[in-house]
Amino acid sequence: MATAALFTCMMDWCSEESSATDYTVQASTVVIATGVASALAGFSAQAIGYFGHFVVSAILAAGAVAAVILLFPRSVQTGRSSGAPVEVA
Repeated sequence: MATAALFTCMMDWCSEESSATDYTVQASTVVIATGVASALAGFSAQAIGYFGHFVVSAILAAGAVAAVILLFPRSVQTGRSSGAPVEVA
């Protein structure tokens, strides 16, 4: 579900003039970051053990949620990713 939400937001963040390029760059960045994080996770688990690895992961996840709340407070409150008006039929 998080992937679907992220990719939906990425579509919303694309400019109309270069939407294909914008989306491709954003999607590629996500895929590369996921690969790097996956590789580092193995080293982390080996170095500090599974318990320590999952504690660090939980702290990083909580930090990410806090960053979203601080950086996008209006979007979090309204549940919308953009400031565009919502059309009601």
